[in-house]
This record gives sequence, C-alpha cells and structure tokens, in this order.
Amino acid sequence: MSARDDSGGKGLLITLELVKNRKTKELANEEGKQVFLRCLKKGLLTITPKAKLRLAPPLCITETLAIKGLDILEQVLTEVERDMGYRK
Repeated sequence: MSARDDSGGKGLLITLELVKNRKTKELANEEGKQVFLRCLKKGLLTITPKAKLRLAPPLCITETLAIKGLDILEQVLTEVERDMGYRK
C-alpha cells in the first residue's frame, strides 16, 4: 500500500489517496477503512473511511499538534501495511 504522488488539497484540506499498487493505481479501500478506524482510536479524525483519506485540521493548528497528528498517521499507516501483508 502506498500514497499516490498526486495527492493534494486546498488550504489545509488534505487528501491522501491510498493505492495497492502505484502502477495500477488500484484503490486500497479496505486498507483506508482500517487507517480511518485506527486513527480514530488514537485520537486523529480523518473525514472519509476509504482509500481517499481526507484530513481537515483547523487553520490555527499549532506545529506541535500537527506533528502529533502526523506521527499518529505514520504509525497507523505502518501498522496497516504490516497487518495487511504489505510489510513484514
């Protein structure tokens, strides 16, 4: 599982598109659902529970809080990749 290179958004509305394979661009919907649920359990809310994860932090977010959110997202993505067989 990986994020496509053309993920983007406007302002702080960020879309991260998860794909099973960068070449075929097959969407990783089940993996996205797992990322959504695990982030929620750790206190990070994403907007959509599927391959196109959307993040919408407030414009006044502190750097410390932004880093904490990114740390949670990185941890969860690593866990889901491992649990779904993308990593060992």
